[in-house]
Amino acid sequence: MEKLNKQQVAERLQISVRKLEKMVTDREFPPAVRIGKQCLWSERIVQQYEQSLFSAQEAWRAAMPTVIPPTP
Repeated sequence: MEKLNKQQVAERLQISVRKLEKMVTDREFPPAVRIGKQCLWSERIVQQYEQSLFSAQEAWRAAMPTVIPPTP
């Protein structure tokens, strides 16, 4: 399992480390696992977060009615 530190997660999400810290505090992003002095996230949890960002978009497409063109 690959582990990402705070800087790597922030770079991947294209946000600042400070923004990442605020998101964790506000419970908008999963908390890190502390190992020694490091704060780490698993690659899988970061992927799941990224997928959740697009879930509304994907649900919108699935909810669109199927349009059947009128017959002439």
